[in-house]
Amino acid sequence: MKKTQKLSVIMLLISINFLNIYAANNDPNTLADCKSSVSKTNTELPQKIDKFSTLLTMNCANRNGRNTIIYYYQLSQVNLKKYKENDKSTIRTTTETWCSREEQKILLKQLDVMHIYKDINGTVLGEFVVKIEDC
Repeated sequence: MKKTQKLSVIMLLISINFLNIYAANNDPNTLADCKSSVSKTNTELPQKIDKFSTLLTMNCANRNGRNTIIYYYQLSQVNLKKYKENDKSTIRTTTETWCSREEQKILLKQLDVMHIYKDINGTVLGEFVVKIEDC
């Protein structure tokens, strides 16, 4: 399975988890709901995305007054220089993936999505946030 396909499937599953929780709750915008959904998804992690990328874990936090899902990736065999050469493509592809399905856009209306990439030593190589305004 291609990286974008696998990432798209993971994002869709997360969206469905969130929408199920939100549908059952009168106040769907709570941090507790976000953490509950992420907790369910974390039971399936880590998940290899491609030969260099592994989705390690997820978390939720309130950033600037808005709940945010945070994805933590580990990149093997990638250094800062190599990451910087490909970061614009990664941001574009990830944003397009998030904006490609109605279920995911519904989720983006509720919260933001942050992606953090680290090397095998835990050094942050880069990060970015996808918002509904990016769609």
